[in-house]
Amino acid sequence: MSATFARIRCGSVPPILADVAVGLAETGVALTLGHVGPPRQWQELGLRGTLLTCAINLSVVLRRRFPVGVLLFCVGLWVCYVQLGYWPVVNSIAPMLLVYTVAEQRPPRWAAAAAALLGGVWVYAAGLPAHQPIWPAVAQALVFPGGAPA
Repeated sequence: MSATFARIRCGSVPPILADVAVGLAETGVALTLGHVGPPRQWQELGLRGTLLTCAINLSVVLRRRFPVGVLLFCVGLWVCYVQLGYWPVVNSIAPMLLVYTVAEQRPPRWAAAAAALLGGVWVYAAGLPAHQPIWPAVAQALVFPGGAPA
């Protein structure tokens, strides 16, 4: 498939349909990862974890319309999810996408705040399991969302 053909075909898809597809795909991947079995220190997904995972990942459907609000909603649910003892990695993709959405649609200071919020939650989540070194999470928190403000 040529690049021009791909651009024309993808350009004809309404953004809301693309976001629904992304939200469904993210949800499917997150649920699959969550149900495969988390590392020992995290609990199984279960019904509550599954519902939180669906809400976190499906929230990206509204990302273009309410980027900051959806980011805050998603991160708030993600913090609850982590606090309940679920594996943070399962729901990390949706907040990352939302940080990039904020970076795309808002001034750089908003993007920096969004990246700091994501990084803060990542470091917080890494500090929950006992006897786990926190420095790898700090490095990830600095590197992963770091491209957003640029």
